[in-house]
Amino acid sequence: MSASIESVSLLGTVCRYLDQDDWNYRLAEGRPGIWTGVTGQNASFRIFIVADDQKSVVLIYSHVDARVPEDRRVAVAEFLTRANWGHVLGNFEMDFADGEVRYRTAIDIEGGALAERMFRNLLAANVQTADRYYPGFMRVMYGEMTPAEAIDRIERPRETH
Repeated sequence: MSASIESVSLLGTVCRYLDQDDWNYRLAEGRPGIWTGVTGQNASFRIFIVADDQKSVVLIYSHVDARVPEDRRVAVAEFLTRANWGHVLGNFEMDFADGEVRYRTAIDIEGGALAERMFRNLLAANVQTADRYYPGFMRVMYGEMTPAEAIDRIERPRETH
């Protein structure tokens, strides 16, 4: 179910983009944010978008539904650290307390305005990256691969025939 905010606020810009692109979403209660979801090639993600005018920032979090078991958190942390190397717009995060993993992208808007194209690019970078690394994350979480093997499989240039 879609909700709309009519204003020039960051949240209003995000809502206009989501409405134009036919996303289903709901406004978060008590925070300047939106919950939505997306299905990529490898996984589905719950997405939380923070659009905070007071802080002049937009953040997008793609949450992985699986929680990392306590005995696999060190290996997954290594995988996420290796995955983060070289990323320009975002990074993976894991809560060691409960094993929650998410990918975060952010943009500081202070002194400017959020163009819908800027938001679209930020959202696309977030979802594509989370989806790209998901299979490796799962293989490491279930002990099928080491973090280095999983990253190598994801980032190794594909051979052409």
